[in-house]
Amino acid sequence: MKKIIYLFAVIVLFFVACGGDDKESSVMIWTGTNQLSEVELYEGSAAGGIKKDYSDIENQDSLQTALVRRFFSGSYNSQLFKGMYVDFNEDKVTFVDSISSRKIVSNYEFDGDSLFAIKTDGGRRFIGVGNMDSLYRVKTFSRYASPKTGKDTVGIYDGEPTLEKLLNDAGYENLGAMTNKTDTLIWFSAKYIFK
Repeated sequence: MKKIIYLFAVIVLFFVACGGDDKESSVMIWTGTNQLSEVELYEGSAAGGIKKDYSDIENQDSLQTALVRRFFSGSYNSQLFKGMYVDFNEDKVTFVDSISSRKIVSNYEFDGDSLFAIKTDGGRRFIGVGNMDSLYRVKTFSRYASPKTGKDTVGIYDGEPTLEKLLNDAGYENLGAMTNKTDTLIWFSAKYIFK
């Protein structure tokens, strides 16, 4: 009986010692929500591309959701970074990218507000934007009927490209080149937040 009491006391001490650490985990994971930018839609006219104005619609959040579902249901993945995590430990970062599922443990550096893992060859691998308390990644989704091929096309970008880049990828030199009423260019950005 003494042995059982002694064993029980050791187990209790072990759990008290392990549970006494008030240090929170530094692991950052996707928060489960994304911030969507305003959906922008340009339509062709004789005068060139004109931005569609939705300011008269009362519920802007519902409008955003409806537009994303209508135009990007097959391409926008709201849980794209569900499996990604980042953990800082002294001078190292552990990073698992949910897309490739590779685990990287390396030195890291912030360049402005962008976090990079340092590769063994000295190169850098982008992890996210922010700081050691909160990071985010941005994906931009565009859709257009390509004037070159006539096919419905979806573009997916890391970060937030300029209007000029989106127009160029859609095959337009500028907004003035969108002269056909069927010319359309629509896009939005999704910010995936990690804490």
